[in-house]
Amino acid sequence: MPSLVSRFVVWFRQNLHLPSVAEVLVAVLAIAATLGAIIGAGIFGFRAALHQDVAAAPAVVAVVCILLLAALARSGTVRLFGPVLGYDMVRIARRGRYVLLRFLYALVLLGALTSLYVYWSWNLPQGQRLSSQEITRFAESFFLTFMAAEFLVVLLLTPAYTAGAIAEEKDRGTLDFLLATDLRNAEVVLSKLVARLANLALIVLTGLPILSLTQFFGGIDPNMVLSGFAALGCTMASLACLSILHSTYARQPRDAIVFTYLSTAVYLGLSFVLGRWVADSPGAANWGWTSSAGDTVVSLGAVVDAFTAGNLFIGLQKLIVSWRAGQPLSAILPGLLRNYAIFHGTAAFICTGWAVARLRIVALKQASKSAPPPKLTRKWGLPALGAHPMLWKEVYAERGFHFNFAAKLVLGVLVLVSFAPAAQTIYEYTHELTSNRGHYQAWHREFGLAMSGWVQQVGTLVACLTLLGVAVRAAGSFSVERDKQTLDSLLLTPLRRDEILHGKWLGSVLSMRWSWIWLAAIWALGIATGGLHYLAVPLLMLAWLVFATFAANVGLYFSITSKTSLRAVIATFLALVGFSFGHWLVWMCMGPVFIYSSGNKSEFPDWVANFETYGMTPPMTLRILALHGSELQTPMYSGYRSMNVNWERFFCGLVGVICWGVASIGLGRIVSGRFRGSAGGEPVHPSEFAGGAHPLQPEMIPPMAQPVEPAVGGAIEMPNEHPPLAQPVESPASGAVLIEERRDDAPSPS
Repeated sequence: MPSLVSRFVVWFRQNLHLPSVAEVLVAVLAIAATLGAIIGAGIFGFRAALHQDVAAAPAVVAVVCILLLAALARSGTVRLFGPVLGYDMVRIARRGRYVLLRFLYALVLLGALTSLYVYWSWNLPQGQRLSSQEITRFAESFFLTFMAAEFLVVLLLTPAYTAGAIAEEKDRGTLDFLLATDLRNAEVVLSKLVARLANLALIVLTGLPILSLTQFFGGIDPNMVLSGFAALGCTMASLACLSILHSTYARQPRDAIVFTYLSTAVYLGLSFVLGRWVADSPGAANWGWTSSAGDTVVSLGAVVDAFTAGNLFIGLQKLIVSWRAGQPLSAILPGLLRNYAIFHGTAAFICTGWAVARLRIVALKQASKSAPPPKLTRKWGLPALGAHPMLWKEVYAERGFHFNFAAKLVLGVLVLVSFAPAAQTIYEYTHELTSNRGHYQAWHREFGLAMSGWVQQVGTLVACLTLLGVAVRAAGSFSVERDKQTLDSLLLTPLRRDEILHGKWLGSVLSMRWSWIWLAAIWALGIATGGLHYLAVPLLMLAWLVFATFAANVGLYFSITSKTSLRAVIATFLALVGFSFGHWLVWMCMGPVFIYSSGNKSEFPDWVANFETYGMTPPMTLRILALHGSELQTPMYSGYRSMNVNWERFFCGLVGVICWGVASIGLGRIVSGRFRGSAGGEPVHPSEFAGGAHPLQPEMIPPMAQPVEPAVGGAIEMPNEHPPLAQPVESPASGAVLIEERRDDAPSPS
């Protein structure tokens, strides 16, 4: 036993920095202040349903902790933030693109408010206004739309903003200089974290002026606003801390961003699976540890509830179910928000503490050994270089994403989680078939529909993740070469610009070739269980290839135009989101024009909405192309000059794939032109010279002397066409040999 303890102490000292008492005190006060502020802001407004002291206690604790932190920092006992915080905040604030992003976000929310009001007043007679009850419902609907947009922005932008904080310093080679100063790990990590959180908070708070306009429509319950922003703060803090942890371990910013999204997807999927399993198995929820008296101390259901408390979607589902059951929000929301804050606060504390403890150790290990070399050996051998060396380099020499053990574990868990709903569905319907054997046809139809829902949902999510991987790999194609200072060497090769660009493009698409096994397994299980028609597989493959080519072109464009790989990845991600969902903003602005021109909802063409939904939105396109089979059995036209709804959506999806393909071709031409302009023209090829050889090749250089064999004597003479620069001259006085120099361009004596 002592040996185990001593080994643990040695491991702890080698792998973690032992914190001082002051650092432990600061960590405890910080987590208490965060939890107290969030919980207090969420439930202080509901003190009418709770005891006033109980409701005000978290806010009082938060204020006391913040005052203690300020006193410790003022006295110099602890150092929370160093000069890195001020530098990062000033540097980020001076970037004009963030100001433009906030302006566009406010413009989008204002357009959503206008379009939503026009939609509510669509069928009203001219001159009539909404009633007071309708105005209240309109304000509530806009608040829900507003909060959905806020959470979407936080989920999408927080990893992109924060995950490259420390990995960017590694990529630029400046982290070693930063760690060589007297700054502590906490100062570096917290400064990077707070600077990016402050910038992201400005984007989130940009919508408050738009939300305040609802006061003219009767306003919204302030308690709902406080609760919504409290949950928003919890989500943003935990995601940012998770991102900074991945940034500590990753070598490149793109790897940290991808790992953060994968970790988030794993938690959401695993919480959904565990929550559904406990809900469907009441007996399993009672499993647990019991005391000597026979009372259950900790049950499996309580552990699963604590684990799923941080899932926002599960919390909203519980809130809606309880509210529809007749319970007031003042009795439901405080408890859900408290559990939500505790989960995310604890996760943020653990991730930040682990990043602080491991920053210097990981940096020293990565600095002592260079990046892992590319794996140029395989068990079954490598193919020949062939006529496409650029493609060979991108597929076999470039490693792509550097998955460590933790990342591989997360990816494996994600794969298992994706198949867990299918396994549970198969088990449930198999048990139902064995107990009721007389209704096989009805059972088979219901089982196929259930598996179809799994294929459409999980298959679409997996396809979108792989498309995101293609885009991120393409975004780092040229920017990583520029960061490693190998782009100039690549441009000096005899490869043409189109060969380099096509090799990078095709290599980005093929970088996710191992994920095709994942997708193929989902589709194969769908076909075997009747949840997917076999004719849908070629359509899904075609749609994925079209979307992958478009994503690769977007990534290549920003990789060429951006200065750093982090900026290229963020710009690529935002551009893909804009292309996939930004077209709804155009129709949102054009909606009032259609409404006021027609004056009736029935006159608005349904095919426009179907084309926007299932043709121009890639996730919905992949979902509608995953045919179950019953769509093909229904007649195409259900009536005179009216197409069936399923067939109409299916044709809109096919037309959308064609449109995305045309857009990909056009974008590829733009990328090619931009790369030619930045690369500085085509290289010099031997075929462009007379004789088909390069003038600098040895066989094309004329020899200075040719051996000539004389007719008599047999000796070989070496005639010299050019006169020597110096000739020996014998001195008559001393017999020494002098060197007389001859210059053709010597000036004349005159």
